Amino acid sequence: MEKLEKSPLKLDTLNEYGIDLTKMAQEGKLDPMIGREKELERVMHILCKRRKNNPCLLGDPGVGKTVIAEGLASKIVNCTAPFKLQGKKVFALDMGRLIAGTMYRGQFEERLMGVIDEVKQSDRGIILFIDELHTLIGGRALDAANIVEVSEPSVDETIQILEGLKSKYESYHNVRYTKKALAAAVQLPNQYISDSFNPDKSIDLIDEAGSRKVLNQTKESKVVLHVNEVDIQQMVAMLTGIPVEKVSFKESHKLLQMEKSLQKHIIGQPEAVEAISHAIRRA
Repeated sequence: MEKLEKSPLKLDTLNEYGIDLTKMAQEGKLDPMIGREKELERVMHILCKRRKNNPCLLGDPGVGKTVIAEGLASKIVNCTAPFKLQGKKVFALDMGRLIAGTMYRGQFEERLMGVIDEVKQSDRGIILFIDELHTLIGGRALDAANIVEVSEPSVDETIQILEGLKSKYESYHNVRYTKKALAAAVQLPNQYISDSFNPDKSIDLIDEAGSRKVLNQTKESKVVLHVNEVDIQQMVAMLTGIPVEKVSFKESHKLLQMEKSLQKHIIGQPEAVEAISHAIRRA
């Protein structure tokens, strides 16, 4: 913050088309980052370089790229980031806002250049996170050396993420999630929801189930309802259109244990086992 305090900047364009993640972290509005320490460390490593210091997070939608940017903002606010990064602001560029209302040719480019100018004027005081960057510059322009691959977390890792986030959703919905509900929220989407990725789809599922559980409450209640695996099963059936009796928790539990079963027969190839299991679950 030192540089920004010495010479106050006008960040009108950034505030209009971006989201100040450091401010959100200061206000406690960001969810905690569970896992992804390795990827975040690599991002900070690249940011601290003298040259070619623009990390590019590469991964499917919903695997946690934005969460890594939020984790960086939280580390800066908590003063646990490398000294070179402390005091910087992290902004996430909102492409929807940037594009919205553009009427004539060149207006989008004009807005984007306004954002870039403010970042330059900050004298390295701002870290800009741009989601879906390839839509702006094309995939071939990315520097392979600075690519940080963000893969979909494993089943166990996703359950761990839900365990870390559940208190936020329990507080919001005034419910409690059972351990079996969290396990089902990971296992069932892996089998029945193939058009999105974890942890996002599992987080959405516990949010949906919590919301549905209190749907019939018309008055404030001190009674805390419990979301169990049956609630998750019913939610998956509702979202997918698959009859609830066909959404088998037992069958998906077998799929969860697939890696462990295959590893007994395939020795020394954990990546191959994970890839095979992942493909079967998506089939």
